[in-house]
Amino acid sequence: MGLIGTPGNGRFLKFTVRLSDSRITDIGFTTYGCGPCIAAGSMMATMVLGKSLASTAAISRDDLLAALGGLPDDKLHCADMALAAWQDLLSSVPDLSPRERSERTHSVWPFRVREQAATDHPTTATPTGPSTSV
Repeated sequence: MGLIGTPGNGRFLKFTVRLSDSRITDIGFTTYGCGPCIAAGSMMATMVLGKSLASTAAISRDDLLAALGGLPDDKLHCADMALAAWQDLLSSVPDLSPRERSERTHSVWPFRVREQAATDHPTTATPTGPSTSV
């Protein structure tokens, strides 16, 4: 689990993942914040789904902002929150080396993005129950 902020005490963003052979096969996030915070969490989840944990360590603020199509200056903290929560998740996974970790380096509904089959519609975040965390 990766967390930034304190649930129940202001803004927060939390990621949980399910892994198979060190690849992210399921990811969920929970946030309490504005629309751009929800968008940043959703985009981060979409960007890392199906990748290895180690490869996601290289995602930067600029990468996330580009994927989002930018954010207003007063909402840039939303991208920072998503990245900080993701970095917290990476730091909680014991099999990542310190080098791999440092290479990168207002809804209350939980959202999950699942890896899609080739015949599925594009991946979208949908309200679901809790996911298994690492």
